[in-house]
Amino acid sequence: MKEAALLDYYVCGVCWAKEANFTPAQTSFTIAVLHMLLDNIREKQMGLVENLMEFAKALAAACQCLSSEKDTTSLLNREEAKELISYIRNSFFQKYTLFELLLTTPREEFLTGMERTIEVFSCQENTLTPLEEGISTHLYFQLQDPLCNPEK
Repeated sequence: MKEAALLDYYVCGVCWAKEANFTPAQTSFTIAVLHMLLDNIREKQMGLVENLMEFAKALAAACQCLSSEKDTTSLLNREEAKELISYIRNSFFQKYTLFELLLTTPREEFLTGMERTIEVFSCQENTLTPLEEGISTHLYFQLQDPLCNPEK
């Protein structure tokens, strides 16, 4: 279940980036940020504030101008950065405790694999009666198992 939830989260991130008209490089950055944030919880056991600071550092690096020979551009402009911040805030940081629980709590295998024995009592006496809204007692006992039928 954990793997399915993580896969869903990444797919939602890709879909969001596509809806936001991000370029392939921006979409890749978005997924890398999601992976970094989740990895910080899983591997480094980071708290909310520490992880928020890591996100701020990654975002600052993406918004800085990248110098090339022809022009000076950044991976994200101001509006795209605001959109990404809003998405990460709503999809990740507001659910941070849930992600911590999902990624740091070990799966309890013994609960899903434990065998249970359930005792079922047998009908030795005429203690069972039909439901009030059901059939009459006479018809009920006729339809019951011969061991429970008082007439035999």
